[in-house]
Amino acid sequence: AELVSVALADHVGAVLDQSRERSTAAQVARLETSLQLAIESTRLGIWDVDLATDSITLSARAREIYGFSADAVVTRQAARSRILDEDLEAVEKCWRAALDPAGQGRFDVDHRIRRSDGSVAWVSALGRAHFVGSGSDRVAARVAGTVLDISDRKQAEQRLVAQEEQCLLAAEAITGLIYSTDLEMG
Repeated sequence: AELVSVALADHVGAVLDQSRERSTAAQVARLETSLQLAIESTRLGIWDVDLATDSITLSARAREIYGFSADAVVTRQAARSRILDEDLEAVEKCWRAALDPAGQGRFDVDHRIRRSDGSVAWVSALGRAHFVGSGSDRVAARVAGTVLDISDRKQAEQRLVAQEEQCLLAAEAITGLIYSTDLEMG
């Protein structure tokens, strides 16, 4: 804001130019809208873990993905309990690496979860730790990121693997020549 003094006859006044602040506020509002549209269009959920309080903030989409109700208080332990036992070690290893002060703070893992209704879903969780302090005093204060339900992709991958196995079994059972050609290319 720019303060301009004005003197008119016997009056003294001041005018405060707030056009720059209004312009900045409008730019921030446009960026927030763009970000919200991008998040909604990609169906990403957003999560933020405060390591000091052990609390997790989840967007509505993240709650939907994990199967937490809108009013549920979610802790790291509650979120951890959703991870399938077979995947827990890999997720924990990735989490420890993200919190390592000597590391990059990246969290990137695909794993399965069990929702409150008992259904199993594949998710891809990406995040980054925020560190405070420096040197030997550097510690992770929070980790924030996104989660995406990748169940459809994993099911398609599993179907493809099953089809490939069937083709290999069929090929082994045939005693003859097997060849493949592209009819469009000749």
